Amino acid sequence: MCLSIGDGVRLVPLLWMLTMPMYGSFLGPEPVLRLSLMMMIHAGVGAALPLGLSFIAPYLQVGVLALILSLPVNLLPYALVWLYEKLLLVSEPALLLMEAAEVVRLAMKGSELALAGIEERPGLIKTLILGVTAVSYVVSAVIAVVLYSQGSSALNWVLLLLLVAAVGLAVLTYIVDEGVISNAGVVTMAAFVMLWLMDQELTLAANPRTAPAEWAGAPWADYSYLEVLLSLASSTMVHVHSALHFIRKLFSPAFLLLVVLRIATVLHVVSALSRGSEENEESWSSGEEEEAERSLISAWTSPLAVKLSIILVYTQLVVHHIQLGSTLPGSHTAVTTEESHTAVWQGLGLMRVLQIVALGGMYLYRLYSTDEDF
Repeated sequence: MCLSIGDGVRLVPLLWMLTMPMYGSFLGPEPVLRLSLMMMIHAGVGAALPLGLSFIAPYLQVGVLALILSLPVNLLPYALVWLYEKLLLVSEPALLLMEAAEVVRLAMKGSELALAGIEERPGLIKTLILGVTAVSYVVSAVIAVVLYSQGSSALNWVLLLLLVAAVGLAVLTYIVDEGVISNAGVVTMAAFVMLWLMDQELTLAANPRTAPAEWAGAPWADYSYLEVLLSLASSTMVHVHSALHFIRKLFSPAFLLLVVLRIATVLHVVSALSRGSEENEESWSSGEEEEAERSLISAWTSPLAVKLSIILVYTQLVVHHIQLGSTLPGSHTAVTTEESHTAVWQGLGLMRVLQIVALGGMYLYRLYSTDEDF
């Protein structure tokens, strides 16, 4: 299936978001936050275009994007940028819980689809379930060996508890009539992946990169994003090499995995809201209160909400990784002493441990619950 010119033009704003890690590596997190806010403004302008202009809307949006990128970087007030940064910070626990819920939902949904066809193809479906189970536990075992070989004593204790919990999940799944063993395998694999992500984040925080001089003083403040991009092209080789090393260090396979998982999670939440609004469409009366509520739900499930959610989640991950792996003044992530290392472990490690606990709890709830909505 070929993309039309209009479809290709629509991808330009999305592709421009890929420059966020570059801006962050060269100039720090603040320009990334400002670019993210400008991209949200661009999405809002695109959504406000009249339907009669749908044919030329992609080209108008590219023009608006070029105009926005030509404005000064420091156009937005710092107070707004500061509030946005804090919003991204406090959203992390909610996103972690949403990730756990999405893993459970995908595992259960996959097994339901497989069981729906087991009467027609029993051999194939049983082989598929056993294959998924085997692969899941093999991946879990590999991650466990890797983490044990290079982990700290605290991580090894968490690893031991997770192994015990994995056995418990498998047993509880086996004794339940509706249980599918592949679900326990997928959830176990997801838990070990989360533990591996925790180890990656702790390693990144324990070996921070010293922020370059370009991060201080905001020398980019009076330039536009396009001018900043041109100035980056003329940077010294030392600065370029340092920034590229930072990009490779921060945006690893773990980062890419998080981007895919979180965007998929957000899209599912928006899609679930949309399905809920459609199912309740016929129940709306003509009253003003019901009409207002329906308008509110439609706003949350519109293409604009999807775009804003993707921008927010992607920005949150980029800024989080930049701050996590740098000694930016005021950053809490630089690890220089045993006490600070313990503080970082308690912050980053505790959140991931709670995510793993939530993952197991949500799975057990779905396993023993007759409620299909989740």
